Amino acid sequence: MVQDLRTIGFQELIAFVEVVKQGGITAAASELGIAKSAVSNQVTKLEQRLNVKLLNRHSRRVSLTKQGEHLLPRIESMLAEGERLFQEAELEENLPKGVVRIAATPEFSQFVLVHFIPLVQQKYPDINIILKTAYNFEDMQDPAFDFAFRINRVKDERLVAKEIGQFHRRFYANPTLANIEQLNHPAEVTHYPCLGFSSSTTKPVWSTRNKKTDETQEIAISANTSVLSFNILAELAASGQGICYIPSFVVSHYRENGSLIHLLPDWQSSPAKVFLAYRYGSDRIARVRAVLDLAKECLPKLIESKFA
Repeated sequence: MVQDLRTIGFQELIAFVEVVKQGGITAAASELGIAKSAVSNQVTKLEQRLNVKLLNRHSRRVSLTKQGEHLLPRIESMLAEGERLFQEAELEENLPKGVVRIAATPEFSQFVLVHFIPLVQQKYPDINIILKTAYNFEDMQDPAFDFAFRINRVKDERLVAKEIGQFHRRFYANPTLANIEQLNHPAEVTHYPCLGFSSSTTKPVWSTRNKKTDETQEIAISANTSVLSFNILAELAASGQGICYIPSFVVSHYRENGSLIHLLPDWQSSPAKVFLAYRYGSDRIARVRAVLDLAKECLPKLIESKFA
């Protein structure tokens, strides 16, 4: 009967097979690149949909029930058939082609456009990129986006998250800023005009750490200007309006032309991690997989060289 049909997602099947293969939920989550709770939830949903218990869950391991042993080969067969279906659906004449839609913060988007997109265009001339820039996190369950670059965290545990690098915020100012040469310690930053990264407050707190001594400082500044844009902060600082505390990759041009200097070189923020985030299964689409694989291959080296 049609009304008795139940929908089973490939994610649930893959999670179950991977748990069996790895011998536990934690190892399966690590292999799949998703949260442990997401794997557990997917297996539970599968059991509920099938109305059978597939796994015996012990404190440190899992084992198949009799029903699980019976159904495992059929589920593996379904996944193999699904894989063939994906491959046939995405079969293309030569190179991948089509549009890949990416979301990223404005400054990281600028880095991607300058350093990464040319690599994509060189290797895959038939792939076109649409890049949306915003500080708010787009809903990656929305098929309008294929993947995103996330900074620091990936909130949605249903997404695959691959760390590809990290960067630090550092102190910069124009060399002509009054008495800037006398700055010797982060606690003295409050004696100078400061520029805050915020759209809601002029009193942000800058957290910084000494690379050599591991000393930490929490600096409550009173910003003469606050703006939610690292690029604008760099421009303001370069024009002599104050000290900014921003990612190093934003200031390359200004340091080259001498309008910004690096202050307190032993001090920097804790590392901000950069992640590739995408829906589970998105990397089965040829054009998306091509760009993701290139990003995983090239961006860690680019980030290491440009963000140092």
